[in-house]
Amino acid sequence: MNESNQKKKQAQELATNRLMVIFVYVILLLMGMARLYRYMITGSTFLQGQRLNLILLIASAAAAAVCFVWAAVQHKKGTFRKDRLVTPLFIGICFLLFALSCLILRLDYSNGINVLNVLLPVMAVLYLIYLICERRFFTFCVVCVAGVISAYCSYQGARERLFMAILAAVFALIALACATMAPDKGLRKALFGKNPDRRFAVVSNLIILAAVIAAYLLGGKLALIAAIGLAALLLGTAVYYTVRAL
Repeated sequence: MNESNQKKKQAQELATNRLMVIFVYVILLLMGMARLYRYMITGSTFLQGQRLNLILLIASAAAAAVCFVWAAVQHKKGTFRKDRLVTPLFIGICFLLFALSCLILRLDYSNGINVLNVLLPVMAVLYLIYLICERRFFTFCVVCVAGVISAYCSYQGARERLFMAILAAVFALIALACATMAPDKGLRKALFGKNPDRRFAVVSNLIILAAVIAAYLLGGKLALIAAIGLAALLLGTAVYYTVRAL
């Protein structure tokens, strides 16, 4: 019993430390991307900012690829240590976030930094949910957050509205397909855990999918209503799982 409690305590400490590292990293990354963004939009440093962005994008993407290959080699050899604070996979994810941030700034000069100011904190919060909540709630949060962002982009008429609508719809369809799989399927277990609530998964993903499609096609106030409705669904589900965990 003491050994079991000790392992549980070590796992909790590891999760807390990783969470703190991720949040600090996201804050530093946002600060760095804000400075890079100023270089990229200022006339006197425009070219230098573009070159710096490209260099950082290539370097971070290459570093992420190396870390992922390193993690795959360790996993194949059986030497991958999940109990370490910093692993090749963890480092690779950090480099991937860096590369993704540079790519967003490069693709969207006018609104890229605003996208990062929303996207990176949301990803940090989702990581928190992944560490402390049931897997099925984490999967629901990912799909629902994508739906909320998609509907809001449709309301604003943002350039990213088509991409976000496709992304949210793909997430919802994947979750919907996995929710209807047999219990012994590995992907269903990975997304929903050992005891998935199939009915809730099917209904919630159908609602998200319908809201995303309606928001994109109709736009305007209906898109805003869809975004608010999905946000309310997310909040209500979060309250339900919180009360259930008590």
